[in-house]
Amino acid sequence: MQERYLGDIHDFYKFNFLKFLSKKINQKIGLNWYLINPKNLGDNELKKNDGEKRDYLTKSSSYISDETLKKEMYYLKLSKNRKLEKFTKNSHLRFFLDFYNSELTKSNREKWFKQSIDFFKKNSLIFLDPDNGLLKKKNNNKTSIKYIFLDDIKEYNKVGKTVIYNQFQPFNKKHRIFLSEIIKLLKTKNLNVNLPVIRNRTSPNTFFLTIGKDIKLNIRLKKIYQQYKDEGCDDIELITI
Repeated sequence: MQERYLGDIHDFYKFNFLKFLSKKINQKIGLNWYLINPKNLGDNELKKNDGEKRDYLTKSSSYISDETLKKEMYYLKLSKNRKLEKFTKNSHLRFFLDFYNSELTKSNREKWFKQSIDFFKKNSLIFLDPDNGLLKKKNNNKTSIKYIFLDDIKEYNKVGKTVIYNQFQPFNKKHRIFLSEIIKLLKTKNLNVNLPVIRNRTSPNTFFLTIGKDIKLNIRLKKIYQQYKDEGCDDIELITI
């Protein structure tokens, strides 16, 4: 996640879903932004402008019916207002989410991750929000900070956390084929996606994949996901692979 993109269409889907989920389970959900500074990735990254998808704010009110969330996202239309610390301190979402705002760098990754586990010790559900999604093969390249590692999910599961993570779809692959490949990869680490995948149909698609071993919670989440689909906008789809 990059601070300059705060409040775009992908954040709307994320916040809308997590607020709904938090209210249904009556618990605060941990949100790990996987916050990065684009300066650490070089000039090519800084030149990108792919986080300005904010047209959803001018669509019909039925698209975003939560007026409190809509107002906050409108405030973030101005780039000068996109200050993560200020947003997480003042947003009404703080009543539903615990935000891990520490910046991830190539050099601090191990320490950063261990601190996140301690930060989320009271949360049973953790949402991971990397810039891109899951890294297929662990490496220490500078771009690796845009991804989560398979071992990240495994370590959260090991301490009893259920993980939901945000995955972006590449433009060169159909979404079901892509999801099948991702789910197969997760299984190599004994990480099973036992719940429907939430697809947010925008450009590019994003997916919320859930990995956890709490059977009772999984049963509950499956019902909640269906409710979310039924009560949400038309751009939400549940996919079972």
